Amino acid sequence: MLDQNAEAVRLFCRGAEITDCNWGVDTSKLGPATLLPSLNLMRGLCNLITLDARRNLADGHPAVAVKESLALLIAARQLGKQGMLVSTLVEDGMAEHGVLLIATHAGEFPDDLKRQLIAGIDALPAHHGMAAAIDDERMAFAVWAQRLIREGHDDQMRQTLHQLVGDDEWQSSGLQDVSHAEMTKLANGLDEDYKEGIRIAGLPYAQWPDAAEKYRQTIHDGSNPLSRMMIPGFGKALLVDAFYQTHIGMLKAGLVLMVQGQDAFGKRHDPYGQGAFTLQNTVDGFTVLSQLKDEKGKIVEVTFHGKPKSATASGR
Repeated sequence: MLDQNAEAVRLFCRGAEITDCNWGVDTSKLGPATLLPSLNLMRGLCNLITLDARRNLADGHPAVAVKESLALLIAARQLGKQGMLVSTLVEDGMAEHGVLLIATHAGEFPDDLKRQLIAGIDALPAHHGMAAAIDDERMAFAVWAQRLIREGHDDQMRQTLHQLVGDDEWQSSGLQDVSHAEMTKLANGLDEDYKEGIRIAGLPYAQWPDAAEKYRQTIHDGSNPLSRMMIPGFGKALLVDAFYQTHIGMLKAGLVLMVQGQDAFGKRHDPYGQGAFTLQNTVDGFTVLSQLKDEKGKIVEVTFHGKPKSATASGR
């Protein structure tokens, strides 16, 4: 399979060298019905690149594996720029493949390649972020609905929403016979509800759980059927995004430890803690830990196979 897809791997890595990425997504016409065909394609390529990088490591080509690993992280960030919440979540999943690939095989990379990985992580495109992704959703749903209503295309909007949510939810929404004036009011309310979601996404992490749950409950119990229909619960997505993006910071911290030692590692700030990431020894390496906890209350961690440059990692 890998030999048959060698050209796809080559083009993927070449594409990662392009700094300006435009996915050609325009939600202004179809709104929430806009297709994002790149998502499934990128999921498949992510698996392919991961397998090829592992084969290159097994065949004694670590430099090629490093290039592929960084291409994976770069492509993930570029995919997030496509817009929409789902793109950010697929970005996070792709990035996790890259993090686990590098951390699992960290001990197989010579120091010069570890330094190349550190430099590559520093040079990654900026993360699109949850607030921006929610704003993308606002543009695709609320602003799209406002435009159709303003132009007198209420029926087109109703038809699109009906197709998206199915008969049962559509019938229970009560939107079938809503007047033009009331539909305008609902679309404007949807826009304001999205803006509140953007505000919550920008809050400090400690405030997320309560604010996101209160927001979810307000939307669920509110009187706006458009908001109930179109706005998902953002709380879990916020945590998932924080989880995976923190993993990238932990990946760099672990590589720094392996190349530069304990002192340099101690300068790597845990964005969800009061200082540096912490360490725990393992049989054949170490684990980097953050104070961030996943949805089950477990501390987020990344385990490396390979030893630090100097100093024993202190037990946690």
